[in-house]
Amino acid sequence: MEWKNFYTGGRIDLDYTSDMEIRVTTVEETDGADYRACHAALLAAGYEKYTENEIVGNLFATFTKGDEVLHTAFYPTLSLARLITEPRGYLPPLNAPIYEKKKSPSITQFGAEDCYGDIGELHIEEREDGKKIRYYDGDMRFCTGSGAAFGMSYVLQLEDGSFVIVDGGCHVPANECYEGNDKDLDALLEFLKTNNEGTGYEKPRVTWLVTHSHPDHMSLPNRFLIVYHDEIEVELVGFSFPNFDDPQLMLGKESVQIAGDRVKRFRNHIRENYPHAKFFSFHAGQRLFLPGCELEFLQTHEDYRHRDKTEDGNPYVFHWLNFTSPMWKMKFGDRTVLFMGDGEFAVADQLMDVYGNYLKSDVLQVIHHGYSGGLERFSRIFTENEGITYCMWPTDGTRFFDERRCGEHPDTYFNYILRTAPNCRHFHAGHRVTVKLDDMTVSAKGEPLICDDLGQDL
Repeated sequence: MEWKNFYTGGRIDLDYTSDMEIRVTTVEETDGADYRACHAALLAAGYEKYTENEIVGNLFATFTKGDEVLHTAFYPTLSLARLITEPRGYLPPLNAPIYEKKKSPSITQFGAEDCYGDIGELHIEEREDGKKIRYYDGDMRFCTGSGAAFGMSYVLQLEDGSFVIVDGGCHVPANECYEGNDKDLDALLEFLKTNNEGTGYEKPRVTWLVTHSHPDHMSLPNRFLIVYHDEIEVELVGFSFPNFDDPQLMLGKESVQIAGDRVKRFRNHIRENYPHAKFFSFHAGQRLFLPGCELEFLQTHEDYRHRDKTEDGNPYVFHWLNFTSPMWKMKFGDRTVLFMGDGEFAVADQLMDVYGNYLKSDVLQVIHHGYSGGLERFSRIFTENEGITYCMWPTDGTRFFDERRCGEHPDTYFNYILRTAPNCRHFHAGHRVTVKLDDMTVSAKGEPLICDDLGQDL
C-alpha cells in the first residue's frame, strides 16, 4: 500500500524497508487532525482497527486487512507520525491470559559464575567537601563471559510460573576476558529448572526478549540454544532489529555482517528447535499481555532513525548497535520495571521528549550498564519523586566506586545523581540478585540481602 494515498498531511521525510520486510514511513510537520484523517481513510478503504493505545498523549493503533498489518503512531511533541506496513504475522492478544497463580512475580539480575582478575583492595577516601571517593587499586579488568563486567542478563518469573528472559549475556570463547566454559549457561538452566518446580509445566516455559545484537547481550542465548535447547520450551521471541542486509545501513566501525549473522543464528536456533514458537517484531506503542504482566513497548530503532543523518541527508546512520536498542516498560499490578537496554544519549533524549515522567518506575535497568547514554534530566525522574527505585546495574560494582563512573564528571553525572539519591538502592551484576515485585523484598542467590543506599558492591 502507498501511505501517501491515506496520509495526506505533513511531509514524508523517510521511507525505507526494515527488518523482515517491514516498511517504515516517517511524516514530519504533521498534527493530530492529519493523523485522525488517515485513520478515517483506512477504515473507509476496508481496513479494520485491531487495537489502539495512548501513552501520555502519544497515539498508537494497529490495522489489519487480509495478509497486511499497518501500525500508526503520532507524537505531538515531535509533530511526527510513523507509519509501518508489514506482512501479517504474530499479533499480541488483546486481553490478558487466563491462568492459575503459582508464583510471586520477580526479576532476577544475573551475575557471572566465573570471574577472574586481581581487582585489588577497596579504598574509601573522603574529600574536603565531605564526599567520598571509592576505588580499587588492582586490575579493573574484572571480566567474565556474562554478568559482572560485561553482559546483560535478566530473568523475570511470571505469576503462572513461566519466564521472560531478557538478552542473556555474553558467551564468546574467543574474547580475551572469557575463559570459554559454560558455567553461566549452567547457572541459567539451573535457575530456570529450580524455579519451574511447582508450576505444573514439564519444562520451563520461556518468552525471550532481545534488545540488540551486541555479543555481550546475544552470544550466550545463541550458545544456550545449542547446548540446552531441549531443556526448555520457548513459546515467543520478541525483538526489533534493523535490516542488516540493507547496504545503506552503517554502524560506524562495527561490522554489519557480524551483527546480522548473530541475529540469523538466533532465529535459526529458534526455528529448528521450537517450530511452534512465535516471532514478534514489536513496534512502539504495542502491548503484550502475559500472565500477571503487561509489556508496553515505548521506543525502537524505527523511532530514532529519522533523527540521525549523514551530511548528504542519508538517514541510515546509527553510529553503533546501541542506537538500535529498544526500550519498554513492564507492569505487574502497581509495580513497574523499565528496561533501557544499551540506548545512547540521543536515544534517551528522544525518549524523554516523548514520555517524560511516565518513565518513572519501581525498578530501573540502568541504561548501557551505566557506562554512557544516561541523561541528567532522566535520572532526576527517579530521584526527585517519592518512592524507592531499585537500580539494576548490568555490570560489576568495582567500576563505579571512583570518580570515573560514579563521580561528578560531566560524562557520567547521570550516575552520580542516581548514586546520591536517598530514595534509590543499587544492585550490581557482580552477584545474582532477585527482587520480588509483590512486596519488593530482595535476595541474593536465595539469601536475604541488605544493600546500602550508597551502592556498595554486594
